[in-house]
Amino acid sequence: MIKNPLRFPGNYLVRTDFGARGRFVVIQPIASALPDERLMAAILRSDGVAARQALGQMKDPVLADRFYIHGAAGNLVALTYERIKELDLELELAPQQLSNGQPLLPALRQQAMAAPAVSARLDGMLAQLNDWLSELAGNVVWLKGPVLARTLYPRPHFRLSLDLDLLVRTGAEVPVVERLIGSGFEPIWDNPGACHQTGVGPVGTIENLAIAPWKEFEFCHNLCLTRPDWPLIELKFDPLERGLRMKELGRFFDDCRRLAWQGRTYSVPAILDHLLLELTHLHKHGFSGWAWLYDIHLLCREVSLTPGAWAELLHRVQLEGVEASAWAALDLVRDRLGTPVPPIVLEELKPRATGLLPRCLTFTTNPEFLWNSASLPQLWLSTCFLGDSQRKRAALRRCMLPPRDFLSRYYLNGRPLSWWMYPVVLTVHWLVLALPGGLVRRTFGRLLWGRA
Repeated sequence: MIKNPLRFPGNYLVRTDFGARGRFVVIQPIASALPDERLMAAILRSDGVAARQALGQMKDPVLADRFYIHGAAGNLVALTYERIKELDLELELAPQQLSNGQPLLPALRQQAMAAPAVSARLDGMLAQLNDWLSELAGNVVWLKGPVLARTLYPRPHFRLSLDLDLLVRTGAEVPVVERLIGSGFEPIWDNPGACHQTGVGPVGTIENLAIAPWKEFEFCHNLCLTRPDWPLIELKFDPLERGLRMKELGRFFDDCRRLAWQGRTYSVPAILDHLLLELTHLHKHGFSGWAWLYDIHLLCREVSLTPGAWAELLHRVQLEGVEASAWAALDLVRDRLGTPVPPIVLEELKPRATGLLPRCLTFTTNPEFLWNSASLPQLWLSTCFLGDSQRKRAALRRCMLPPRDFLSRYYLNGRPLSWWMYPVVLTVHWLVLALPGGLVRRTFGRLLWGRA
């Protein structure tokens, strides 16, 4: 995998995971990016001239690999192939080969031709899952790809999804999970990617996942359920997924709208809220992912059609304290796809940090404020550079001296916490708070919560 020297407008550093998770790179304007990036952006913009210019510089098969793996062959494969035909790029793409010798264009065509069947199969799963949760329909909101594919994309198979994201209303977590288990799904408790508390806290029940040192923390960061021949069902318990509860969570649910699709109705976020959660989601994934970027592009176009909507989005971003995430994602989508983002919005959201180190730390800091996984240095950097600082400082204070009941439930499975055990358990708690989750899972976390 070749290196990816990208630079953000304004020389802000960000993290991407093109090839190596956690590698720090610099994002630069699309005009100076590598040819595969420029080609993918030009195709999504329907810019034939820019696409041909990029193709003329794609001499290395590794660039074709990058274009195929990180862009064209992803969740937008059918849309990408359709644009290639519309721009009459097939002749120019025909000589391109992947590193394994396979011609690029037939590989794209094969996946694009399969996309309608994949989308139709997903339709059936959406309907079946909707029926299983019908008694709890008011407590479940459908998010991201499956929703946007059926509202903003010209055809549903233009936006495929690898999993199904469902937001669960506070108080309905247990019945929703029990209903899914009764429908043949099984929670994944032994994988930190599917249940972040694995190895750093008690798992096995929804009640265990709800144990936290402060009420402002998320109920649970994520919980995935699996069933044979189904995509993962990923339950979300907060729209922004950043460790702290969304301040306007009640309003988010109240503003949800109904989507009618093939004889059934689904609860989905309002346009502004959907854009807000996509902006934070893109930051969480290191600003990589063309599907999410194009989702944001389409949502921004919808926002631009409503007078006053940008001002309201700005208000919500500032209220939730996610200015850095929103600015970076909006600036990126404006640069890559020519998205109509008002300059005043970017100016209001732009980070005010000056100097190389603050700029680096603004976007290399993990935006997920997870008290038991992110490590104390990461939490402190998030407090200093990623907004909502007052609430994050309060969270850290609460974490340092949490209630005795929390320590008993989290570390002793509810057993009484005697006076002589208190300093021992508190020290263990400080270690969980201070160390990265990956280190805790591989050391004393196995003794406390098993080898999950």
